[in-house]
Amino acid sequence: QDGVADRSTDIWLSGPFGQIGTTVANVGSTWKKYTYAFVVPDRPGGYAGQDVSFSIAVKSGKLWIDRVFLGRLNESPDLLPVCLQEQVTAIEPQMIRMDFLGIGRRAVPADNWSMAMNNDVVTIEDQRWMTQRGSSIHAALSMAVQSHSDPWLVIDAYASETEMIHLIDYLTAPISEPYGRIRQGLGMTLPWTSQFQKIYFEFCDTEDVWLTDRNRADSVNRMIEAVSQSSYYQQLKNKVIFLDGMGYEDGVMLSKADYHVSDLNQGNNLGLVHDTEKIISRYWDQIPRNPDKPTAEFPELIRSTALSDNALRPLRLADVLDLVLFDLGRQSGAVNLDKPADNQDRVMKIWESAAVIVSRTAQGRPLDIQVMQNRDQDFAANQSTENEEASSETAIRAYGFSKSGFRCVVFINRSAKTQTCQMISELDFSRAIVEKYDADGNWLSSQILNRTSGSMTLLPGGAVVVVKQDSNN
Repeated sequence: QDGVADRSTDIWLSGPFGQIGTTVANVGSTWKKYTYAFVVPDRPGGYAGQDVSFSIAVKSGKLWIDRVFLGRLNESPDLLPVCLQEQVTAIEPQMIRMDFLGIGRRAVPADNWSMAMNNDVVTIEDQRWMTQRGSSIHAALSMAVQSHSDPWLVIDAYASETEMIHLIDYLTAPISEPYGRIRQGLGMTLPWTSQFQKIYFEFCDTEDVWLTDRNRADSVNRMIEAVSQSSYYQQLKNKVIFLDGMGYEDGVMLSKADYHVSDLNQGNNLGLVHDTEKIISRYWDQIPRNPDKPTAEFPELIRSTALSDNALRPLRLADVLDLVLFDLGRQSGAVNLDKPADNQDRVMKIWESAAVIVSRTAQGRPLDIQVMQNRDQDFAANQSTENEEASSETAIRAYGFSKSGFRCVVFINRSAKTQTCQMISELDFSRAIVEKYDADGNWLSSQILNRTSGSMTLLPGGAVVVVKQDSNN
């Protein structure tokens, strides 16, 4: 501060509870951290949807402030929100796509990712104050470690080769180097590369900076070359996977990246009986060819699958699982399920349950599963009305995966009626765990599979997950 009267600063909260605050005394002329706990009256339903503001004021003089954080007492100013960390940890995704870091975005300053949380840079744009919402890579990677996930870092078109080298230094350099010291200052002494099995780098152009396919590919190749020229590339080369996130107008991938990534766009009609096939067909059509790499060995990766709720056909768990599992393990090698932007409870619950199921089950190779219809069901289906959403022939789908010591099958009911099915398998599913979910993603029950009948009941729009984990694995 400079010239502040009485060297004191007032801070307060304003809201439905009135004003609650205090005066911070003896504010000096050097940087110092101040912490204060506001005690807010309890309120039925909390303060969701209510306007609550935080204010700082001095009577005169100048006051410099930095890294202002307002949160619950159990929150850390250096990490992402606890509620988000808990959600992701419960899911335990195999990878987390971190586009929220804003690396290489036009509105985010270079190396902004290397700063601590709550260090947003404010600028004037179109005569308005704009907050550049890049986040802290330290907080993001800490969440990945906690959830046992590999990081998927997204680098946009405004990133330079120099910034890319700084990013590699931050991840791998010892603390004797500048970016190693930055990493240490945020709380991580060891290189981040020691914490993960794989690190994904996606190079994309969300703002259409590059005008031709050749420009797009050259941009990706320059970034790959910058990484390979790093002094610490040897520590990284067995863990790094390069992803080309460019859209190629001529339908041919031109870069040297390991894989190409695309979006699986749901549209507004998910829930109709043939929607999954149509959506997947559109997704296949947008995948660029790579003549140098066979699809069987180098599948496409789905970087984004956004959910949208339709009032006429509300989102259901079965529809989401059908969409994301339909091609997984075949032409698609991985799928990201986007966290909903709004916090609508029902959609959020469906997202959480779908993400948990996919993360737990989509391991190893897909199983060949045939859904067969008995004659009684066929007769009943033929008697259904014209408005029936799906016959019993198309109502149930099953997706399975298997690796050493692990196998699973996910059954989904796409119809509007309760369905019963029987699982017959040559694989050993004895003592397998059977978990049941309803259409809204609510977990209903868990039990041991009845091997005598193998019969199970699926609620409309719901799912049943059968998992067998060998005891010695």
